Amino acid sequence: MRKMARVSVVIPTYNRSVPVCQAIESVLVQQHPADEIIVVDDGSTDNTQDALKAFGKKIIVIRQENAGVSSARNAGIRRATGDWITFLDSDDVWHPNRLTILHRDIEGTTAGVHVANIVFKGPGYEKELFELRCLDYPNEAATLVTHPLNIALSYPQIDGIAIRRDWAIASEGFDPTMRIHEDSHLFCRLALHGPWLVTSEIAAEVRRIDGDSNALSDQSHLEQIYSASMKVKVFEDLCALPNLPTTQSAAIKRRLSAALLQLAEASARSEDKSSWHKMLIRSAQEHPSLKGWVKVLPPLIWGVKGFGYFPKRRTEFYRSKAGG
Repeated sequence: MRKMARVSVVIPTYNRSVPVCQAIESVLVQQHPADEIIVVDDGSTDNTQDALKAFGKKIIVIRQENAGVSSARNAGIRRATGDWITFLDSDDVWHPNRLTILHRDIEGTTAGVHVANIVFKGPGYEKELFELRCLDYPNEAATLVTHPLNIALSYPQIDGIAIRRDWAIASEGFDPTMRIHEDSHLFCRLALHGPWLVTSEIAAEVRRIDGDSNALSDQSHLEQIYSASMKVKVFEDLCALPNLPTTQSAAIKRRLSAALLQLAEASARSEDKSSWHKMLIRSAQEHPSLKGWVKVLPPLIWGVKGFGYFPKRRTEFYRSKAGG
């Protein structure tokens, strides 16, 4: 009889003493229980430690000096003993069947990553990730995707991701120098490692909590230059990998071109306008086509107002307001 895979849950948290308890409870009530729950307190200064003590031996608590969410998740990965590692942000909650879905799909698989759908929910909005990203997969047993780079480039969410522990360790986890898009950085590298499993079943609810200034989706919106520069890093690091297949290299370069265009616009609209022209030229060079040059010509000719010449396709969803 095949032994069932063990699953570890990693929950990083910082100054969320109430929401983190709700996140933990959503794991404890799973129809299929987790094998271990690891909560990494990233240097909270509120009463998070007291709140976590109430769970006793139901959870494993790691406390570290504040080093960011990537460092916290990596600490959880190092401590985990499960065959698979799942993640839950401390302001979100899992649906009760999240681990049932995972176990249904991973037993006997050769895949190293499992992706499930999630729902963004807050005042005045409820949006499914797969709908926003135009991903179409069945709700039943997950589909095996042998070339998952396009899935990774669609910005899946950490709350719906499970990674084989050996894959997570081999990839060296999340880049601790990145505060935003650190998950995309890891997912894209994992997409080049082997096949993924993808299901449209909803695993988690990504919530908007009033007064929470730590939501990474909001930081991405508020720190537009930094956010765009981290997107550029994601695709630059991918381009630097050896032996990339031609089709994958072309897809990554198109994304790099778009990220450079976004960074150029953010820089042009800021007080520091010194280098945005060079970014525009490089954007066109990374996507050397008529379409690539047409996108950069209006701002080169008309300046900042030229960035509005072409309508933008939405790729982000900000929880701070209903889709805005």
